[in-house]
Amino acid sequence: LEQLVEAQRPKADIPPQQARSTVHVGVIAEPEGGFPMGDTRVLKGSYVAKVIDGTKGPLVSRWGSILLRRAVVSRLTPPAGMNGADWVALRARLLLRMGEVDAARALVQEVDSGAFTRSLEDVAMDVYVATSDILGACPILRITAARRQEAAFQVVRQICRSFSGEGSAAMSELERLRRRGRGGGVADGD
Repeated sequence: LEQLVEAQRPKADIPPQQARSTVHVGVIAEPEGGFPMGDTRVLKGSYVAKVIDGTKGPLVSRWGSILLRRAVVSRLTPPAGMNGADWVALRARLLLRMGEVDAARALVQEVDSGAFTRSLEDVAMDVYVATSDILGACPILRITAARRQEAAFQVVRQICRSFSGEGSAAMSELERLRRRGRGGGVADGD
């Protein structure tokens, strides 16, 4: 029965002919002032990941921060050996560390929910919580993260259920999660 249910689960919320590619993902194209999209494809993905992960927060220089933000939100090709969705996750995580939550949300929203990877699901959850847009995570929780059982995913899944007309069942499940200590502070009002 579980296999039958899983076979019926939608794999995407957008028709295949309308799906966006993850080959070039970003908010600002080169003609709009973004960086050239092909410049990153010659870089090694593991090297780029280490450089971006090594940037721990806002830069001291205001102009350096502006330049870095522009580079990170530009429509870019993933570095060699890196998936397009993971490339977006890496850049969105950096934007969060820089305090650029709106830019991080805009970048995450450039990827269709059916193309999310586990790392993009993780950063998207952080982005939607940081921007107080919990419902933005609902399509992800129904498509790619449907089986995730971490506390935050369970709580937000129930919030999404409540907004889709299943309020009583969702509140019961939230109460059960709170009693089990899985609410992560969300259900307790923290």
